[in-house]
Amino acid sequence: MRFTFVVQENLNYDAKNLAGVVEMYALETSFLGIMVFIFTFAYASLLKYVAQKQMRRLRIRYLTSILNLTLEPEFSYNETYLKIQRNLQRFENSIGDSFGTMVLSFSVFVTCIVIAFLNHLVLTAMLVVVFPVMAIIMFFAVVIYRYLIETEKNHYQIAENLARDVFLNITTVKAYEGEAVEVQRYDKLLITSQSAGANTTMFFDFIIGILYILLYTSYALTFWQGMTMALELKNRNETPDILIVVNFCIQISFVNFLKVPVFVMLSRNASEAYEEMTEVIRKSDEENRLKKLDGVILNDVTYNSVSYKYPKRAGSFLLNGVQARIPAGTFTCVVGGPKHGKSTFLKLLVKLISPSKGTINLGKWDLSELRGSLVRSRIGYVQQKTTLFGETIRDAIKGGNKNVSDNEMISACRVVNVHSYIQSYQMGYDNALSLDLPDEVKEKLAIARVLVTNPDILILDDCMNHINSFTQMAIISEYLSQKQNSLIVVTSNTDIMKISDYIIHLKDGQIEAGSYRNLLEQNTSFRSIISRQETEKNVLDFESGVPQMKQYGNRSRDINFMGMNRDEMVSHDITVQKHSNYADNKKKGSEEKSGKKINCLKVLSLNRREFPYLLTAAIAATIMGFSIPAYASLFGESLGTIVLSSKEEIEDNVNFFPQMFLVAGIISGIARIVEGYMIAVSCSKLTKRLRKQTFEALIQKDMAFFDKEENQLSSLLYLLRHDARIVPLAAGPEMVLFIKVAGIIIISTLVSVYHSWKLGLLVMGFSPFLFYGLYYISRSQSAGASQESHQFAKDLLKNRETIQVLNAVDYHMDQYSKLISSVELPCADTVKMKSLLFAYSQSVPFFAYAACMFYGGILLQDDEITFTDFFKVVVSLILGTILVSQVLMVIPNRWPCLNSYSKLLEIIPSPAERLKLMKKNRYEMGTWVTIGFLKMKHVSFTHPYVRFMPKLQDINIQINERQTVIGLIGFLGSGNSIPVKLLLQFYKPSSGNIVIDDVEMSREFVLRALKRNIGLVDGNDKFFRRTVARNIAYSANCKRDGTEAFVGMDDIVAVAKEADIHNFIITLPDGYFTIMTEDVCKGMTPGQVLRLSLARALLRDPRILLVENVGFEVDEDAQLLMETAIKKAAFSRTVILSSNYVTSLANVSDCIYFFQNGSIKEFGKHQKLIEKQGLYYKLFEQQREQLKQLRESTIASRQYD
Repeated sequence: MRFTFVVQENLNYDAKNLAGVVEMYALETSFLGIMVFIFTFAYASLLKYVAQKQMRRLRIRYLTSILNLTLEPEFSYNETYLKIQRNLQRFENSIGDSFGTMVLSFSVFVTCIVIAFLNHLVLTAMLVVVFPVMAIIMFFAVVIYRYLIETEKNHYQIAENLARDVFLNITTVKAYEGEAVEVQRYDKLLITSQSAGANTTMFFDFIIGILYILLYTSYALTFWQGMTMALELKNRNETPDILIVVNFCIQISFVNFLKVPVFVMLSRNASEAYEEMTEVIRKSDEENRLKKLDGVILNDVTYNSVSYKYPKRAGSFLLNGVQARIPAGTFTCVVGGPKHGKSTFLKLLVKLISPSKGTINLGKWDLSELRGSLVRSRIGYVQQKTTLFGETIRDAIKGGNKNVSDNEMISACRVVNVHSYIQSYQMGYDNALSLDLPDEVKEKLAIARVLVTNPDILILDDCMNHINSFTQMAIISEYLSQKQNSLIVVTSNTDIMKISDYIIHLKDGQIEAGSYRNLLEQNTSFRSIISRQETEKNVLDFESGVPQMKQYGNRSRDINFMGMNRDEMVSHDITVQKHSNYADNKKKGSEEKSGKKINCLKVLSLNRREFPYLLTAAIAATIMGFSIPAYASLFGESLGTIVLSSKEEIEDNVNFFPQMFLVAGIISGIARIVEGYMIAVSCSKLTKRLRKQTFEALIQKDMAFFDKEENQLSSLLYLLRHDARIVPLAAGPEMVLFIKVAGIIIISTLVSVYHSWKLGLLVMGFSPFLFYGLYYISRSQSAGASQESHQFAKDLLKNRETIQVLNAVDYHMDQYSKLISSVELPCADTVKMKSLLFAYSQSVPFFAYAACMFYGGILLQDDEITFTDFFKVVVSLILGTILVSQVLMVIPNRWPCLNSYSKLLEIIPSPAERLKLMKKNRYEMGTWVTIGFLKMKHVSFTHPYVRFMPKLQDINIQINERQTVIGLIGFLGSGNSIPVKLLLQFYKPSSGNIVIDDVEMSREFVLRALKRNIGLVDGNDKFFRRTVARNIAYSANCKRDGTEAFVGMDDIVAVAKEADIHNFIITLPDGYFTIMTEDVCKGMTPGQVLRLSLARALLRDPRILLVENVGFEVDEDAQLLMETAIKKAAFSRTVILSSNYVTSLANVSDCIYFFQNGSIKEFGKHQKLIEKQGLYYKLFEQQREQLKQLRESTIASRQYD
């Protein structure tokens, strides 16, 4: 800006006088560069520092509020963590130096407009009139742009729904070789989202191109008006200075005006994120404002018509109008079958969840009016699944509570009979908390951790499953002898029930309450539980996982393992979490980081297929780089014409220069549109390809991959939705941005060399410094908070319920705060360095101006350069460096893109790995058909990742020609379903061999022919969200090219009739064309689910039929129909049935293998096993009696209705 005033005041000077003034300008500009460096560093570092502190407080408060809020029933810690990170990132993008940049741009814009108006009202008005037009265009552009973004999301949501459906049914996909079909289907659905994504990016760049054309049009009008003024005015030297000031001001204003949409989008996203975060904080603050319990005595607990159901699930209430009273100082047992609401009943009492209807009273106090943390400080709750925190056993018991003395800790450990065990360690209570502690010891430590708080009410929620019955009785008796407080225990142990004062039996949302004797004397369902428990006492080594006979109901659509929901598998598992080992975490994180060197060149290599698009975009970007020198040349020539030419020459050029400005504007605008279009197409194609490759790689993973906790459904979908979407931003756009900036610098330098090689060499000398600033500004982008703090936050969310129960939110958040503080120390140095580099990039152009003007003044004085050429060089340098500086101020943060790319690299196989996989799958056995002879010789299995999953221990199974149907029976978690998974090649045996006919199965060569001989029937099948006909036809997926096989309706109906499911299908609203929604699946009985899955398997006509999770039907006719379907399917086939219900296998199996703890305890025909009267016999008698009572109660309820 100072340059414009220098020229304005001295245009009537000769070259020597102007040279002297220019030298003074050089000194002033150097001083200005120093001031720019100082003030830029000051505002950038201060705003970054303030933003860092602000984000630290907001991060801690936001996470604290989430940890304090009532738990959602379907809470996913991974989804919550991703949501937290997304909101914090959106808010952080609008504060700090981004806010400073916004304020700076606004102030520069306003200042330039005011100066332009003060110099010439008419010329400025002619240029400024375009800004309201631009503002209107940009307003509607932002609205349309947001609409296009939502459209893109909606289009991709269709593809994501398919991905979710596939991941939920991954066992079916793998069993029937549906990977290729699903990849092709997913790829087709991505086409619309690809087009929508390209349109979104293309539209924004189209608007920018239009704005460039409008701006250059206004330049043309301005110069036409300026030349007209030059002809009319006598003193023509008054015109150039006005043109210089007005055009420079408008040019700088336009550069800042183009950033308005970016700031608007950032501000809007930040506002939405902040509103969402403050809403969570507000709810937490409302909870903290509730009443305290200081000095209040907890008396009776009363449930007043309490009902509860999952908010996001349709269906019946888990608890329905429960009325119960637990007197103070009593010992109460809560009993009931699985999924009958026992834990829900107790979580309501400690305010982990809130009732849908009704109230709960603690004495005279309504629980909803009391603060949850203070309620939990008076009520000790030990969960089924919990976590031990700390480095030592002492830390695990005290849980960060500094008020607990060593005597209280030892006393609590004596109550749970673990003190002697701890003392056996050399370091005693200071011994390291080992991950290898016995499960029994972990459960005792979890109970002791709650006992040290001396609660008024102690709740043990089925938390002693690894403790033997005698020790359980001893712990309860010891506690009752020392404390007069209330005790509530969830148990199935009849000995514990007998010594209780009060029993609450939960079933189907209702309760039966009373003393042990009273409930036995009455004709209640509790009576059948006791008779069953008495039967279990006679079973040696009987496990706690006895399957309960219950009517069909809701089936979870979560990914399961071995036929069981993940929550059921880990419900009694106690983990150890060592949060304070920061040094090891940092070391591990640094090692991982050093092993993954990702840069933009590697990401750019992904775009090699789109090279023609990127090349075209690069050419367009180069043309955009020419726009500044072209503008400088036209501006200098027109100015020289006005100052140095005669009236006749001005008349000859009065239309030429405006026309050239208009041409330059059209070329620049078209180049910008072409650049945006090519980048949009390139990014959308790469996004689609990355999503397809990631999806393909995911469904090709072993089943063990899906059993990992970090590979939850939400994580996999986020990988496809977000990570694959942002990776392309670090590829093509990054390259084009670099070319554009480099083009501006190089072309401006070449223009300078062309007009004056001496001045050009001087300008060229500053180019490396400009590139240096560009390079290090881009390199200095950080990845945000450290990986250690991210992992810590994940662990807190993962163990959210345990932390709430222990009232340890403040303690763990203090640890989190210390961790963030330790990370902030090196970050402070990084902030200073980034601020220095940013100030450097903004100040270097001023020193370049000063040097150029100083040396240019000398050249003018020596008549080695003309005024016109000098002006072209200076304008080109000034406008070029201004544009480069403005680009650097809003350069995108590429680190999230690179981090996402590193995640994808872990999933997508490399070309070498893909080639190796192709070679491995080349072996084929042609049209080989198995006879069905099967041998498992000394097979053992241990899950490679999850230690609490079922195991196999040296089992031997042989199927010969005289055996058609083989039954595998056992308790939940006994391992009886693992042989089915091994035959499907979902997992690899740890040892032993599996032989079919004379062919030995090997993990190294997967036989497609073998899979085509196997059909899978799952009694817990979830089915795809497609028509019934397409679900049945799914087993026909065996084409190599991935195309979906065509199956005629006649074949579908034929197999449905063979499986005895046709009559049910035609009762559905649309028959075979009914969509298998969640509601339709919930309305099916276990037998109907199994028979529909059987129809799908029969379509393949397999030689081996694997049937797992065989359930039972309450209705005898339905049970007979299911058994008949299995017998019909077994004709000329080998059938292997896996079930936890003896009654479902007894009438159809030729040989039965009874599993317990991963070993085969008994095997033989049903009748021989009954005569043996071993474990199988006792389980059979127990379940037969249970089924009889269930059928009687069902008939009675129907008659009552």
